Amino acid sequence: MVVALGLGAYTVAIFHVTTHAFFKALLFLGSGSVIHGMSDEQDIRKMGGLRKIMPITHLTFLIGTLAISGFPLLSGFYSKDEIIGHLFAESPVLYGVIMFSVILTGIYMFRLYFLTFHGTFRGSSHQKDHTHESPLSMTFPLMVLAVLSVFGGLLNLPGLFIHEGAHWLNHYLAGAPGLGLIEHPEAALNTTLLLMGVASAVSIGVLIWAYLEYVKKGTLAKSDKELAGWERLSAMKLFWDEAYHFLFTRPAEWLGEKLNHVVELKVLHAGVFGLATLTEKAGTQVRKLQNGLVSSYLFWMLLGLIMLIVSYLINTIHWN
Repeated sequence: MVVALGLGAYTVAIFHVTTHAFFKALLFLGSGSVIHGMSDEQDIRKMGGLRKIMPITHLTFLIGTLAISGFPLLSGFYSKDEIIGHLFAESPVLYGVIMFSVILTGIYMFRLYFLTFHGTFRGSSHQKDHTHESPLSMTFPLMVLAVLSVFGGLLNLPGLFIHEGAHWLNHYLAGAPGLGLIEHPEAALNTTLLLMGVASAVSIGVLIWAYLEYVKKGTLAKSDKELAGWERLSAMKLFWDEAYHFLFTRPAEWLGEKLNHVVELKVLHAGVFGLATLTEKAGTQVRKLQNGLVSSYLFWMLLGLIMLIVSYLINTIHWN
């Protein structure tokens, strides 16, 4: 979506937002259905073989996985293909970068799907006995989103497939301010077919690899202690959190601690409480004058009157 915006292909970005809403919501709700069916279990290392226990959740989750991976003729295929097509025309290098990210998406999604729904159940016998399909109130939205994930690409079918009504979403949004400013001509037929073929081959290839790896070979998700090399690097998110903590969080905490010790405690705290103490002491001294004796009050009144008279006389003599 961000790549499409950077290319100026605003309607394509909106198209992918729309299809993405279908299959990403389906995957999130499907995950919730699995968690509910397994009594709040969230560790895929304790799942497996759920396709027979939760058939509706399994089928809809499979559709969402295929759609987000750009499987041919599903909604994600069309919206991703348009973005990739525009990107290829602008920069073949960036096209390669995005295709690599598409491969990664397919790998982690098919890994999630196969480890959760295929193989044998890896949880406890108690979990297996109590695992069940979610109620209709949870599976019905999954079925609706699954249908949209399959047919959502009809919103903006390319001219390669149909001539009348092609790019319907583009035409619908053409009148919106700012969306019709940049024209993106259709790529040559051979180029379009080539890019679609590459995208399809990537999606199908990753699916086959993941099936052989996680179903036929039976590779399982490792525990945190077993991870090493690139697997540990991936699990730790390239140590991005640690680097961020070292470069930004710790300096911010250090600065905050120093400002608290110097500015807050020694300046602001001391200044505010020092002023309060000074006011209290001044009030204590002034309060001594308020002794309740009438003669004392008369004395101060007389003294004030004398000072006013003296001041008047001094000013009169000065002006004369």
